Amino acid sequence: MNRWLRVARKDGKPDEFAQALATHTITTSYVHGEPRFQAWRLSRPPVLLGTFDTESEAKSCAEADIGREGEA
Repeated sequence: MNRWLRVARKDGKPDEFAQALATHTITTSYVHGEPRFQAWRLSRPPVLLGTFDTESEAKSCAEADIGREGEA
């Protein structure tokens, strides 16, 4: 199962089916011109897992959360 929202078709548009299966995503925001990466759990309501300086930190946080879900 694809757990990441960031999936695009060849035409560049988002893949709605992959979005329906996604459980987590990484978003980018900018603070004073510097990028910040946020890890989210896509539940109802969405849960912000944290804000990080690098995308790899945000992805690690989301992957750890996926691991915790699997244990429960």
